[in-house]
Amino acid sequence: MLNNETLGALKQLKQEIRTARNVKRGQVIPSRANFGFVKCEDNKQVFLAPDEMAKVLPGDTVDIEINKDKGGRESGTVEAVFKTELKEFYGFVVERGKNLFVEADSEGLSRWVFIPPKERNKAKRGDRVRCKVLRHPFKNEGKTQGKVLDIIGNAKDAGIETNYAIVKYGLPTHWPANVGEEINTISARHQTLLIERQDLSKIPFVTIDSANTTDMDDALFAEKTASGWLLKVAIADPSALIEEGSLLDKVAAKRSSAVYFPHKVIPMLPELMASDLCSLLPQQKRLALVFSITINSDGSTDGLEVSEATITSHSKLSYSQVTHFLQDNKAADFSGEIVDSLTQLQAISEAMLSYRQANQLINEDRKDYFFQLGDNGKIQSVNQFNKTVAHTLVEQCMLAANTAIAKEFASKAIDSAYSVHQGLRTERLTDAQTLLNKHTEAEWSTDELDSLAGFIRFTRELSTTETELPLMEILRRMFARGDISPQPQPHKGLGLEQYLTVTSPIRRYQDLLIHRQLKQYIAGAEVTPIDSNKISQMQSTLSTIRTATFETDNWLKAQFATTLIGEKLSGKVIKVTNRLLGIRLDETGIEGQLETKSLPEKYHFNSLELSLTAENSSYTLGQSVAVIVKSVDADKQLIRMVLAEDAIAESDTKPETKA
Repeated sequence: MLNNETLGALKQLKQEIRTARNVKRGQVIPSRANFGFVKCEDNKQVFLAPDEMAKVLPGDTVDIEINKDKGGRESGTVEAVFKTELKEFYGFVVERGKNLFVEADSEGLSRWVFIPPKERNKAKRGDRVRCKVLRHPFKNEGKTQGKVLDIIGNAKDAGIETNYAIVKYGLPTHWPANVGEEINTISARHQTLLIERQDLSKIPFVTIDSANTTDMDDALFAEKTASGWLLKVAIADPSALIEEGSLLDKVAAKRSSAVYFPHKVIPMLPELMASDLCSLLPQQKRLALVFSITINSDGSTDGLEVSEATITSHSKLSYSQVTHFLQDNKAADFSGEIVDSLTQLQAISEAMLSYRQANQLINEDRKDYFFQLGDNGKIQSVNQFNKTVAHTLVEQCMLAANTAIAKEFASKAIDSAYSVHQGLRTERLTDAQTLLNKHTEAEWSTDELDSLAGFIRFTRELSTTETELPLMEILRRMFARGDISPQPQPHKGLGLEQYLTVTSPIRRYQDLLIHRQLKQYIAGAEVTPIDSNKISQMQSTLSTIRTATFETDNWLKAQFATTLIGEKLSGKVIKVTNRLLGIRLDETGIEGQLETKSLPEKYHFNSLELSLTAENSSYTLGQSVAVIVKSVDADKQLIRMVLAEDAIAESDTKPETKA
């Protein structure tokens, strides 16, 4: 038996050998391509070539030997795998001869996984499946083997796109068995509160929403004053019924938001709560927080009162009804008091827009689209969404309520769940400065670009000044994502010092939490900060929801794009790299890619200006192009396009379709 001294010497010798061979331990980080990296324990990242990446799985803890090529570039060779995080994955079934594979599409895992005959679980081509890893590639000559655990559905099934995303991303769709008991208790408390609260039912509030909406969480009223207007925004009050820490509260916290898929909506609260007890239904007395906001004649806000009350919506109006009234003076059977209120709401909207144009920022209205689905659950048509004056009116009123509360909370240094927008990412400030100083007459510093005032200034100037390059489109690619912060910080996208959202507590947990704080505030009590863990959980869940709905939409669009193969279509360039152009079609908003190797000339790629330049032509963001859809792989959500003028040269190539 070796003594402790000998064991210590052997351990030291092994470490010296590892150091001499430059062997390090770290975690595998995948990329969108077939290569990856290892983040070592000293935070150094080492490149893994495709052959080495094939030996491991995302998240593996590995030992790598670091080598250098003749150019001095480092890369890793996998020596050992110590721990595997990835146990299960999702994907779609493909066949090659008699062999069955699953093409994985879980995050970071993009490969074919062989499914042995005994492990297929009756899966067939086109099925969407959940699998587990049977054999790790490091122990199997770089080949991964798996087992089908569940068949979620087939690509031809109606609604598979939404159902697959729900399962893949673990979005809850069922309610706990005993949630009904809690709702029964809530119903009784609801009746008591309706009696106890101040009754504002005589105020002719109205809801303005889509015709088929049932979970209505805001109602509006306005009247003229000597100095401007008094705007009243009534917001549904589920926080009065859902106690902190209760079963319903935990359910809402886990869901974080209602989720809007093409085939269905997953509500944040049970139907009885969202569409009945809490919804501001017409002619029904409901609990609400009422925001009374003083609007000056110039569109600025100058006062806020918040009260717990009951209100009764006098009418449920659709966007189209309100638009017809405001634009065509068609009031249908509106009462006189509703006509007066709508007239003042429109005046408030116009004044606020004028004020925001001069002092804040108004986001440019971009084309938006919605799907018309057939009985088979697939897209029948893609239609452009037209924003109306009624949409703008409601939007301005919601902004008035949200900004007023944010300003109030920030003035008292109350920690909450502020919606923030950083503007330019810190690591891109120098790039933005270089672009603006080169292509505009003004001189910009990185400090100014990082400030709210500087962000507002360059956004305004670029929206009104013609430049050689589409600078605003380029800079948008440098923006940070919106975030949630406990402390007040600017929302640069709106041009605001701070911003909170309180107007959708039926649909957003963030708003529900802020309602609880509001009640403490108006009661004169100390406001309890929102738990940072809840904020982190919300951020994570909302990110998952964005990914799930994005992938669902893209799969449906790719399937629909198979009907467009061979058509000449107009579009805009939305992405430029040295490898491809991203194209968004004007009529449908469907996005595809055009490989630069298919272009007629050899192009130089400018990574800062996001442009491709050749002797006779160039491409940059926002540029109009005519393209032809060449091929579609709906499974991979990949739509390939070619320039229309080059399509003749491509005509001998049979279009590839994989629906």
